[in-house]
Amino acid sequence: CMFSAFMYGVYTVCIRHQIPDESAVSLPLFFGFLGLINMLLLFPVVVVLHCTGVEDLSGVGFETLGLIVAKGILDNVVSDYLWALGVLLTTPTVATIGLSLTIPLAIISDLFLRAIPPTWMSLGSAALVIAGFLTINLASSGENLEDAGGDRNSHPRSSREEDPLSPVPTNAPHHSTA
Repeated sequence: CMFSAFMYGVYTVCIRHQIPDESAVSLPLFFGFLGLINMLLLFPVVVVLHCTGVEDLSGVGFETLGLIVAKGILDNVVSDYLWALGVLLTTPTVATIGLSLTIPLAIISDLFLRAIPPTWMSLGSAALVIAGFLTINLASSGENLEDAGGDRNSHPRSSREEDPLSPVPTNAPHHSTA
């Protein structure tokens, strides 16, 4: 569990580091290649598991396969695309903390869809999640405003302009405001 959380954090930071600006790369193309690489690397594992009898895939028909593909597109592709866009438009921290907003939304959906009233503990927890998200978001936007008004070299994206290892070189001249 801890390793999975660690790798998720690495993945989030790597996306932001490798794609400094949302206009620098096509996100659908990025996730398309990510899916293709996963399919090419994991399909042989599925075949081996089926052939060794660990997994029995003989009952999987075209209808089931179609439902699996549709769920993958709607559940994983769209949500990952929107999350990655959030990482690029804000920060990895804000986008990842934003995922925790599913907790209050789940409480609301339980109330309206299943008629399960929330407990005081779950309402308090939801309020803390929302307060935490707002605090992180306001702190992050405050830092961005300070960076925009301050020295241009202190802005995270402008520091990439002089980085020879940056994947997106810019040809814009660098003018100092000082």
